Amino acid sequence: MWRPLHVVLMVGCCFWVCDNQFTKDFSDTDAKGICENNQRNSTVSLEEGSDKTLECNVTTASGTYIRWFAWDQYEADIELGVRGKVLLISNVSRTCVARFYRCEEVFLASGRSVCNQTFETVVNGPPTVYIYMEEEGFNDTLYEDHLEVALGRSSTKRNIVCSVDSFPPPNITWFGLLYNGRDNMTMVHFLANQTEAKKTQEFLTSGENYRFDFEGGILSNSLSTRELTMKVQVGERGTYDKSYTCTAVNQYGSDSWTVKIVSDTK
Repeated sequence: MWRPLHVVLMVGCCFWVCDNQFTKDFSDTDAKGICENNQRNSTVSLEEGSDKTLECNVTTASGTYIRWFAWDQYEADIELGVRGKVLLISNVSRTCVARFYRCEEVFLASGRSVCNQTFETVVNGPPTVYIYMEEEGFNDTLYEDHLEVALGRSSTKRNIVCSVDSFPPPNITWFGLLYNGRDNMTMVHFLANQTEAKKTQEFLTSGENYRFDFEGGILSNSLSTRELTMKVQVGERGTYDKSYTCTAVNQYGSDSWTVKIVSDTK
């Protein structure tokens, strides 16, 4: 099962504009002196579930108006059809807010851009956890509360990825039910202030450490994704019908998801 790819478009978010400004006496020669700095950049923090206003701080001149664009790593320069100095984004979420917004001061006659200001957005909220198999070709079934993966006996470790969208960065942990009967043992931590995953001392002395490796990673995308990959070897007695839970926690909340490994009977 591949991790769902979220393409960030302005779907499900509402935009309104206030303080519309249009004037009628204009000349492109008026551009001189309108902007002391041709481009300004800033970073803004948004809270999930709240509303946020962005105010364009370029200086409007006679014969100009302000328009708004949005873009991220998937889509470029989507014109929002909004005019005016203020953009209101309602019901903020990671899946509907673009990574960047840009306002431009434009000459009404020629459409030429005079000044622009770019806002880079950071959406704060609780983590969202996904679990998926890194390799293709395995039988998996998605249930309401867990993902079931059928694996055959192999000397090669299989990669099961816990992928977490979250800002601020979360602490990520894998828990497991091991065949020695120790329930919900904390196996590994990938802390928010670290770049590498570390096995717990409890797990290192559990007798099953040899079957597992873990790798933490940080993705460069608009969803601030961090991943903690569990590399597990199965096939020995007692290694099937075991469940492993990945949990992510930050200051806004927590989320978790479970994978169950069963025997591939093919």
